[in-house]
Amino acid sequence: MSKNQRPIINKEWDEAFELVYQRGIAAGMKQAAEIANAFEEENFSMCYDSILFDPVMSKCARGDRQQLTLEDINKSEAMQIDGTIHSSMAHAAQNIAKAIREKIKEGGK
Repeated sequence: MSKNQRPIINKEWDEAFELVYQRGIAAGMKQAAEIANAFEEENFSMCYDSILFDPVMSKCARGDRQQLTLEDINKSEAMQIDGTIHSSMAHAAQNIAKAIREKIKEGGK
């Protein structure tokens, strides 16, 4: 017996199950988008920290360029690499959250 040949009660059950299933999928997708946004926020924060605590930028902003050391320059380089990585990860998470929300609007198709 095919799905279309089932008695009405089974067809109604299948429709109800499908509705519950789709609501569950949508709720899971919404939660995944929220997690992606949290990941985005954390990575933007870490990116900002790499600028805020950069020893070269800090000393230059205070007018202490003469006090720069090789250690400051090396630390600055490492922090800027980290900042770039976190910026990239934040933007990727932002795009993932947006894509998930678009799928939810489409009905998960």
